[in-house]
Amino acid sequence: MAHVFIPVLSLGLYWIIHERLKEECSLPHAFLILKRIKAKVYGEDRIFPTEIGKREREILEMLGVDLVSKICGK
Repeated sequence: MAHVFIPVLSLGLYWIIHERLKEECSLPHAFLILKRIKAKVYGEDRIFPTEIGKREREILEMLGVDLVSKICGK
């Protein structure tokens, strides 16, 4: 069952991300851009991200991810 579940789950996730990005950029290109986001982790509860660029912020907004509240734990 797991051999079928994982590909179906990844296909569903791929489709959701693809729909949210619409025609703005391709999924591989979006992942290359998001790969530039780095963070320093100090312990379990202290995470300090590097500066997030304009393009990264646009893609995160299209995906509906609020990175600041996720990091700060709000």
